[in-house]
Amino acid sequence: MKKKNIQDAGFTLIELLVAFLLLGFLMSLLYGSFTFAGRVMVRTTANSERSFETFQTQAFLTELLNNIYPEKNIFQGSERSMTFLAPLNREGEAEGLYKITLQQVRHGETSDLTLSWQAQGKHNRDNQHSSGSLVLAKSMTGMEFSYLDSKTQGTQAIWTSIWDQEGDLPTHVRLKLANSSDKTPHWPEQIIKINITHNVDCMYDPVSRGCIYR
Repeated sequence: MKKKNIQDAGFTLIELLVAFLLLGFLMSLLYGSFTFAGRVMVRTTANSERSFETFQTQAFLTELLNNIYPEKNIFQGSERSMTFLAPLNREGEAEGLYKITLQQVRHGETSDLTLSWQAQGKHNRDNQHSSGSLVLAKSMTGMEFSYLDSKTQGTQAIWTSIWDQEGDLPTHVRLKLANSSDKTPHWPEQIIKINITHNVDCMYDPVSRGCIYR
């Protein structure tokens, strides 16, 4: 009678179960690692996109406030809003000056920073884009405008939350926005210099509420 060769017997049931258990454990570790990496990538991409949007919005505001037209009787500034005259370069908009308002719009415990515009020249009023509004920043927990007059002689220039100097413009505008949500991008403090001598070829006509180019 031939003896059975133990080496030809193959794997036992217990060995197969142990192998499958180890394989399942390794697969669960790999799946968890890939899932975590995926979540990190999605979160990083979302944060990068929000940061880029914030950068674009701040660049737009900087250009807009740099180009404030020196019509001093129109400029109004408070802690929650600011109104001024400036060109607004938006696709589909007619050329000319616009009365622009930046303001805080509250929604319960949070606020939005909104921009609204109204065309001032006769050739702009008939344009379908002569007025409108848009939201620049959403779900902010804090918002503050302040103004600086560095031209004051003999005294130290200070920031003020209300600009009530009729016939004059601030030299700088500061915008502070705060948030407490991970879904809302961080908004760095902005200090923007107003180029009061901008657009010297345009003489503002209060009757036609437009430019008379020299």
